[in-house]
Amino acid sequence: MTYDSTEDTLRHIQRVRDLLNAFAAELIRRGETHDLSKLGPEEKPARDAHQPDYEHRYGAPRELPVALRSAFDQHHATNSHHPEFYGEAGVSGMDLLDLVEMFFDWKAAGEPYRYDTFYASL
Repeated sequence: MTYDSTEDTLRHIQRVRDLLNAFAAELIRRGETHDLSKLGPEEKPARDAHQPDYEHRYGAPRELPVALRSAFDQHHATNSHHPEFYGEAGVSGMDLLDLVEMFFDWKAAGEPYRYDTFYASL
């Protein structure tokens, strides 16, 4: 009897398709819910009162009003696309979905500043 790889190959193709579709669906879900906590009662009041005076960029000095610091801490604690969500593990604790969301978060956050390149915005 001769081995025919068709069935195994089709099973593999279908499994990869299913995994990619699940990944894409999760990215879409994250896009729909990204940063909604910023509009909630734990974050929005402080952001409204203080953030216009603070140009926020990753790694920027953290001398913030207590209310805004608290809003940022709340945001980081509830949004896994921030390294702070994972405590000391930081980026090492993030999965690929977190990293992809973080990348596009940084890209979008840098666009209003009109840097020459994405890397300059970081």
